[in-house]
Amino acid sequence: MAEYSSMDVCPLPLPPRCAPSGALSRLPTTNVNSPVPPEKAAPSCPGHSFRKLQIVLIIDQKAAKNLRVREMACNDVQKVADSLNVNLIRLDFDRLDFGETNALDVFYNADIALVDVSITQQQPSLCYHIGVRESMGQSYNIILTHFTDETSELLVKALRKTLAHLPMIVYILPNDNSSLVSVDKSSKIDNIAQLKADIEQISEKPYLKSGRLISFRSRMRQALKSVQIEASAHSREKFLSDLRKARETEDVAEANRFLDKMRHRLDNPDVLSVDTLYQFMLSYRDNQNYDAMISLIDDLSRIENCSIVNAQAVRFLYAFALNRTYLQG
Repeated sequence: MAEYSSMDVCPLPLPPRCAPSGALSRLPTTNVNSPVPPEKAAPSCPGHSFRKLQIVLIIDQKAAKNLRVREMACNDVQKVADSLNVNLIRLDFDRLDFGETNALDVFYNADIALVDVSITQQQPSLCYHIGVRESMGQSYNIILTHFTDETSELLVKALRKTLAHLPMIVYILPNDNSSLVSVDKSSKIDNIAQLKADIEQISEKPYLKSGRLISFRSRMRQALKSVQIEASAHSREKFLSDLRKARETEDVAEANRFLDKMRHRLDNPDVLSVDTLYQFMLSYRDNQNYDAMISLIDDLSRIENCSIVNAQAVRFLYAFALNRTYLQG
């Protein structure tokens, strides 16, 4: 698992805007008598690779105490990420705490943040950065913490009070040092004494002997799989919300710049649909940015078997933009 170098937010961007411009003949052919309402999503473009979910992991790899356990947790998270085909980026706490620009960019813009709070001294800073993420609308944050015999019930309760709205996943290394275990999502962590008693009774295959305990890897898979589904819907909702903000911008030039920056998000198959494409083109139309409307559809049309551009509502706006450009030219 490598340290962060760059984020591939868009593995497969739209084709470059360098194709020669044509006329109305460029309009994709389809049956115009088969209207597709804008609220109906056409199949995504097969040429679009699935945008992998971006997950950032903050876990200390320097403090000597319990370092091996945190490394095991880190490896388990990586294996789960690989099995779910998501991108996992490990970010050093010191870089985030220092406020390094690239580190902040990665942490605040990741789809999901996994934050390990096992080091008590790091907790205030980590709680602050989680709060900043949430203020930006990034609500997918999961707390990780190493549970030991020394874990204070007061400390756990304080954490749960501060971060009560966030899921907390504990990881535990049994006495046999085999593999990490965790608490099933249906169980509560409130009763620390009971949890310690469960752990003491475990000798091997803990997740088979206690209904409360499962392997840490299984627990992480539960959490990430659930968030993966929710984040897909969130991506589309966030796109439409930002689109509404762009429409409220009175300065046309500024609104067009905002839309141009938003355009790359259509590369995400969770976002691209007839509805979002139609709404995006309407925003360009309201700003009389007809060249951008034409360029967008031309780029999508060059993707093989991209049926979204054949939707009647999209074709109508494309033809409208071509007509307005022709009249102005």
